[in-house]
Amino acid sequence: MKKRVYISSIIAAIGLSSSIAMAEVNTFSFKKGEMMCLVSSIEYPNSSSDKQLFFSSLFPIYQSENVKVIGALKVEKVLAGEHDIPNISLVRMPNREAKSRLDSRAAEWKDAREKTADIWKEKRQIEFELSEGKSFVFDSKKYYQLEAFWVKAEKLDDFQDYLDDSLVRVAKQGGKRIHQFGSPYGYSTLGMERAPDFYLISEWKSMKEFNQFWTNAERFKYLSGYNSWLTSIPEGI
Repeated sequence: MKKRVYISSIIAAIGLSSSIAMAEVNTFSFKKGEMMCLVSSIEYPNSSSDKQLFFSSLFPIYQSENVKVIGALKVEKVLAGEHDIPNISLVRMPNREAKSRLDSRAAEWKDAREKTADIWKEKRQIEFELSEGKSFVFDSKKYYQLEAFWVKAEKLDDFQDYLDDSLVRVAKQGGKRIHQFGSPYGYSTLGMERAPDFYLISEWKSMKEFNQFWTNAERFKYLSGYNSWLTSIPEGI
């Protein structure tokens, strides 16, 4: 994760004084073939000791496979769905082979893995393989909407038309589509739901702009499920 601080000066039109606004910008860069993983969870109360055991067992294996937790998104509001999470962690995996090796090493931390159901009421991990190099730039002064869509199979073609139209609507309201993912390479939960068919990340300059868009946003009729979260970058991470 690269951190840079940008300082912008606004010169008052009626005088010589200036005000300084500071924003923290985080850039998460991925090479072609690397995997971007989004991890979210809801913990049970009084699970801190089990969680400490879980991560103390997992992180050495992550380190040996060059898997890194690179940042997080703070959830400002759950817009749709019941996955009421406080944040979403961003993880980088080197490639599919690293993911396969992690799965094959499950026995190395069996005792810690068995604590999973005692630590988390809900836990999701969604893994996307980057088909080309990509940098995701997040500004602490902006907001980011994440959307997961489960589409009825017979309406997948219609949904693509909806996505094309929604890209235009977002831009007209002052937003920007950062990335559109299709079906993930991997998806794991403590529940039974299948992986989403599409996953979107959009950027908004202000809460006001987003609220104006969201109030009048057009919904797709033929969904089996839909989750959405409005997030931001915590300052100082």
